[in-house]
Amino acid sequence: MGCIPDPLQIGEAFTNIQFGGIRGTSGTALQTIGGATNLPQGRIVDVYQFSDKVAWNVGNHALTFGADLRKLKTTVPFLPNINGVFRFNSAAALINNQPTSVTLAEGEPIFNYKQFDRFFFFQDDWRVRPNFTLNLGVRYEYTGQPVNQLNELTVARESDPATAFYRQSLPIEARTFPRVKADKNNFAPRLGFAWSPDSGGGFLKTLLGQNSATVIRGGFSMAYDPAFYNIFLNISSSAPAVFLDTIAGTAASPAPGLPSNPIGSAVRTAAAARLRRNTFDPRLLVQTTIGSDFRSPYSLQYSFGIQRQINSSNVFEIRYVGNRGRGLFQTVNRNPNYANLYNGFSAGGFNFPSFRSLLGDAPPPQVCTNDPATPDNEGACNGRLLPGRGLIRSRENTANSQYDSLQSRYNGRFLNKDLNFGASYTFSKALDNASEIFSFGESAISQNVFDIEGGERSFSGFDRRHAFSMNFIYQVPVYKSQNGFLGKLLGGFQINGTYNLASGRRYTPSQFFNTFIPSYQDQGFGNTFLGFDNLRPFLGNRDADIRLIGITSIDAQLAGLTANTSPTGFYSLNEFNTTGNAVPVTPNDVRFIFNGPGAALRFGTPFGNTPRNSVLGPTLNQMNLGVFKTTNITEKVKIQLRAEAFNVLNHPNSGFGVAAESSLPDIFLEDAGIRGTPGTGFADKRETELSSRRVQFGLRIIF
Repeated sequence: MGCIPDPLQIGEAFTNIQFGGIRGTSGTALQTIGGATNLPQGRIVDVYQFSDKVAWNVGNHALTFGADLRKLKTTVPFLPNINGVFRFNSAAALINNQPTSVTLAEGEPIFNYKQFDRFFFFQDDWRVRPNFTLNLGVRYEYTGQPVNQLNELTVARESDPATAFYRQSLPIEARTFPRVKADKNNFAPRLGFAWSPDSGGGFLKTLLGQNSATVIRGGFSMAYDPAFYNIFLNISSSAPAVFLDTIAGTAASPAPGLPSNPIGSAVRTAAAARLRRNTFDPRLLVQTTIGSDFRSPYSLQYSFGIQRQINSSNVFEIRYVGNRGRGLFQTVNRNPNYANLYNGFSAGGFNFPSFRSLLGDAPPPQVCTNDPATPDNEGACNGRLLPGRGLIRSRENTANSQYDSLQSRYNGRFLNKDLNFGASYTFSKALDNASEIFSFGESAISQNVFDIEGGERSFSGFDRRHAFSMNFIYQVPVYKSQNGFLGKLLGGFQINGTYNLASGRRYTPSQFFNTFIPSYQDQGFGNTFLGFDNLRPFLGNRDADIRLIGITSIDAQLAGLTANTSPTGFYSLNEFNTTGNAVPVTPNDVRFIFNGPGAALRFGTPFGNTPRNSVLGPTLNQMNLGVFKTTNITEKVKIQLRAEAFNVLNHPNSGFGVAAESSLPDIFLEDAGIRGTPGTGFADKRETELSSRRVQFGLRIIF
C-alpha cells in the first residue's frame, strides 16, 4: 500500500500547459506540457475489523451464526485541475506569457470517506437423512451511504459566506449535493441441498454407482455488492462539490500568466483574485450525480448439478448455473439535448424530420436564452428536458443482467496415477442493458436516453458463448527415487500444460462525430443530443465483410467528402479513406452503414439497429507447456529447473497473456479501410496487439 501526498504536496505539483495551433519542428502539434489534469490521485484504506462466529451442533443440525463489523476510513487525494490548466493559441502568446484562458478547480483536495459496515449471518446445515443435507441460511448487510459525506461537506461550505463557492442568494439545496437515504433492507437468504441417492440394484446401480458415487446438488442465494469508490470520486470532482472556473483573457482583462515557478500553489495564488465566487448557479453547470434511491445492487444466484464418480480415478460433473443481476449500476443522461430530434432541423441544404414518436413520452424541450449581461449561461437548458439545468450525468441502479450456462467438468488419473488430466467446457449466454457504469468496449450511455432498458438489452460485454479449458500434469515415472547418479540425472521430470479455447470478446461498433462530421455536433444530432458519442450504425448485409462500411450520399456531402449524389444513395466509406474516390455501393455490399442525419432520413430513425456487443473479437486459442526437472540434493533441499513455453502453437491471440492490454481491434467506423498506423482500421484484427510464442527458463531452490 503506497503513501498519498498531503495537501501541501498536492499543491506543489506542476501545472498543465496546453497548446493549440503551435507546431514543433517536425510539424506535429504541441499539445501538453506538465502533469496530467487528473493527478495526483491515490487511495489508502484503514480498516478496523471485528468478527466472530459460533458453531453449535444440536442433533442433526449444525448451526453457525456470527457477525463481522468493519470500520473503514478511506483517504483519497483527487481533485482534477487543482493545479491549473493554461491554454495558449500561438507561439507569440506563449513567448509573451499571454494565455487565452486559465482553468482552475476549487474544492476539497483530499476526501476522507468514513464507513461502518455491519454483517450478520445465520446458517443451519441440517442432515435430514444420512444421504440428504439441507443448507438454510440468511445474511444481513449494511454498508451505509458514504456518499452523504459530500452532502455534509457542501452544506457546511455553502452555509458560510466566507467559504461558499456559489451565488448565496440561491436556496441552500440548489448549491449542495443532495442527501441520499441509506439502504437498510439487504437481507440475503440462502438455500442449498446435497443428495446422494441410494442406488439399490439393477439398472439404478449401473446408472448411479454405489457407495455414494453420485451426488446431486442445488442451491439458491442472494448476494449484495456495495458501491465502489470510483463512483464517489467521479461525483466529488463535479459541481456542486467542485467549482471549476475558466478565466478567459480579453484585451481589457488578460488571463493571469504563468508564474515564474509554475507549480499548483503558485498558480492558485496568482489566480485567486480572479476566481469568481458568489457568482454562478451550479445547476447550470455540467453535473455528475447519483439516483435518489442509490443502493447496493444484488444478484440472484442458482445452480443444479450432478456429480458422478465413475471409479477411484475418474469423476464427471455437469451442472446448470445461472444468475440474475438487479439494480446494477448504469450511467444515465438525465437532461439530454433532444431539440433537433423532437422538432427536426435543417443542415447543408437538407431538411431532417422530427423523430418525437421515438422519444417515448418526452415533453417539448426547454427554450432557454442566455443573458449576455450575466456570467451564468442561462441557455444551458436550451433544448433539454429540465428547466434551469445543464447536462446531468447520473449514476443509477437501472441496469439488469441475466446469465445462463451449462457447465461440465472431468478429472481423471491415468498411467498408474502418474498422469492427472482435467477438462471443462461451458456453454453460456450473458445479457444485460449495461455492462459497466463507465465504458467497456462501448459507450456507457444508452443510444436513446428515453429507452435505457429495451433499446439497450443485448449481449453483455462479458459474454463468451463457448469456453473450453484443459490441463494435465505428468510425473515421469522413470527413476522416481533418484538413487545414484543416473537416478538424479534422469529422475524427477514433470511435463505439464494448459489449453484455453474460447469465443472472442464482444464489442459494439461505434462512431466519433465531432472529428468526422463536425456539423453533427453543431446540429445536436450526435454529441449534443446524447451528451456522449453513442449512436450505433445501421446493418447492411450480415454476410458482408465486417470491415466494409457504407455512408449515405447525404452524410458524405455533410462531411465534405463529395458534392455528388450516388445513384444508389450510398458510397463506400472505405474508398473515401483509402483512395479518396467516391465509389457507389448498395447496402448489400457492406456490413454496416454509418449513422448520420442522412441515414436517419433513409431508415426513418436516428437510432441504429446494430445491437450492443453484436460483434465478436478474435477467438482465444492458446496452449502453454512446461517441463520441470526437480533434483533432490538433500532430504530438505531440492533444485528445480524449469522450461516453459507460452502460446506454444504461436496462435495470434489478442488480449491474453503478453497482449493483455489489447483485446479488441479498432471499433470506430470512421477508420474503415485505414491501415498502417497501429490501432487503426475498423474491425481489422491485424491491427490488434497479438501475442506470440514466448519461452522462458528458470531455476528454483526449494528448501
